[in-house]
Amino acid sequence: MRIVVDNVTAMTRLLDVVDLFEGDFRVGLDFAWNSADPQPNGLAELFAAKGVFPVPPGCKREYHLAITAGHSGLRDLKAPILSLPHGIRYTKIVPEARKPGSPEARKPGSLRPVA
Repeated sequence: MRIVVDNVTAMTRLLDVVDLFEGDFRVGLDFAWNSADPQPNGLAELFAAKGVFPVPPGCKREYHLAITAGHSGLRDLKAPILSLPHGIRYTKIVPEARKPGSPEARKPGSLRPVA
């Protein structure tokens, strides 16, 4: 299985999943930096701290599954891809900014100020 990483946030999410395979001799894990972020800010240090040695770029090994927490740099990957959500953007709810009394605030189902 290939674990495809593009930044520290994605790596921390993927490490949560990797723990599920700990001790399972049937599953081999290879980590790869997909180079989508030209300045991965701390990713090399995190790899080193976790004892992870990423496969070199351009590795042509075939995989039964690739797990990622990003969406870029996957075009050349020859495996089914499982993409996991990470970060706040997948769970964040942002109410639209509306002024009380504006036409938008009076639409059915819209947010209204509490009196």
